[in-house]
Amino acid sequence: MTLLHGGIGDLWKGSLLKPDMAHVRYLDGCPTCEAQRKGHSSALGLDPETPAEFVYATTDREYARYYASRAVRGWLYEVELDPSSIEESKEDPFPTWRAHQARVVRVLEKRITLMMAERRDLFLRWGGSASEFESMLSRAARDYSPPHKQHSLIQSTSIGTGSRPGDDACQISTVQEGESNEIVYRK
Repeated sequence: MTLLHGGIGDLWKGSLLKPDMAHVRYLDGCPTCEAQRKGHSSALGLDPETPAEFVYATTDREYARYYASRAVRGWLYEVELDPSSIEESKEDPFPTWRAHQARVVRVLEKRITLMMAERRDLFLRWGGSASEFESMLSRAARDYSPPHKQHSLIQSTSIGTGSRPGDDACQISTVQEGESNEIVYRK
């Protein structure tokens, strides 16, 4: 069984993955990030609480790529979980395992950013509906756009910070009356 982990970049074969290396995905001003930083579910109630003492891996490549995208152009790795602490995770809708640490076997992809269609497809696989996805995009445009841009058309999002692709997007490109605007929330 090949296990995959999407997360921070710049790790190489043999690198050790430890819990709480995902802190780079928490962005200032993002309600979901603030809730997760405190160990709570997202502000929207969509992201389950995740114990901080584990590293996660999955057999689902697109799910792992989603987590790599949350790490702001993160990387996708094939990993080996620590056999002394490996257990199946019940927190995720896709086949997932967790352990107290993992070792990188090889780098599969670098600098991952999901396109909107990829986020939507994964959201639907997650059990969401197309109308829920569109509603989240509208909410993200309203919540993360300056007041004078709130009626803009969302062109793309590149960072999702909730548990499902598209939840509380923190980087949004908008177009209004021929004018482009990119809103980016970063540390």
